[in-house]
This record gives sequence, C-alpha cells and structure tokens, in this order.
Amino acid sequence: MKPILVLLSGLIIYLIIFSSNSFAEADKWARKADMPTERGYLATSAVDGKIYAIGGMKFRDGGNQGICVTVQAVEAYDPKFDIWTKKGRHANSKIFTVIRSSK
Repeated sequence: MKPILVLLSGLIIYLIIFSSNSFAEADKWARKADMPTERGYLATSAVDGKIYAIGGMKFRDGGNQGICVTVQAVEAYDPKFDIWTKKGRHANSKIFTVIRSSK
C-alpha cells in the first residue's frame, strides 16, 4: 500500500508541475521551474493555489543508489509565477498531509 501512495504522490506532483494553462491552450507540454531540492518519497499539499513539497528522501552521494538520507526542506511552488520558494525545514522525518476545508 505504501509504495502505491508514494507513486501516486510523485505522479501528482509531476503532473501539476509540468502542466499549465498553456498546456491546455497550445496542446503542448511546457517545462516549468525545477524543484530546488532533489528528493523522492515526499509529502505534498496544495494550499491557496500553491503546491507544497515537504520532506522526503534522497541518496547521500547524489546518485541513484547507496545510503538514503532524510530531506528536511519545505518548499512551495507557485504555478502562476512559475517559481519555487523555500519555506523552511521540518524537524520530524514522519510527514503526513491533512486536507482541511475552510468552508
């Protein structure tokens, strides 16, 4: 069950980051700003039109194998301006996302 959730989270982020209004209008893919911190197994949330990338794991040596380390970065992507903003760090390696309606 856990690998499926991780895969779905990654797919959602990929689709949100690499799609835009220009995709729908021009019927083409458009490259958007790269996420500043390379990682996988992260938590994501969308709040007030921004996409938050929280925590995750990456390989210590920057490659694709070896020892994994925890990423504590919290970053937000603004699709309107195509920019990422560093929001800080989280101290806990266990991350969960919660959706709460304000209505």
